[in-house]
Amino acid sequence: VRYVWSGGFFVGAVFAPGIEFQDYEAEFVSLELGYRFRIAGLDAALRGSYSDGQVTGPVTEPDAEDEFNYTNAAVDFSLGKTFNAWHFYGFVGGIGTETDLTIEVDGVFLENDDSTYYGGLGVTYDWRSFGITFEQNATDEYLANLIFSVGYRY
Repeated sequence: VRYVWSGGFFVGAVFAPGIEFQDYEAEFVSLELGYRFRIAGLDAALRGSYSDGQVTGPVTEPDAEDEFNYTNAAVDFSLGKTFNAWHFYGFVGGIGTETDLTIEVDGVFLENDDSTYYGGLGVTYDWRSFGITFEQNATDEYLANLIFSVGYRY
């Protein structure tokens, strides 16, 4: 859910309560706060976000109930251009991540605190009240993923 005020400020939230997949269960909450504006005829946005989540399941070995927790805090900047129903954009940002893993079988507790940068390119096509988005993300040198999403505006 995202709410955008006419002055450009926006706030958003996502909550996933206990999603189960195979032997894993995941839950998380994410919040965002930002501001949209125009620079030299381009659409721009500055956004901050925070996520907190947990995954329980066989992370280290079959039938285990390991517990993985994470917290992310990020800030990013995007720049885009709209042509009729098409919106092309790019973004860059930085993220700080804290993770921990409790291994059920022997009680080992592992922690990690890291930060990195990320970026991406995307395109959204607006059709009626729907926005159909394809986005390519890249994080540092170890993660690259493609996102497809459909949004509804009312």
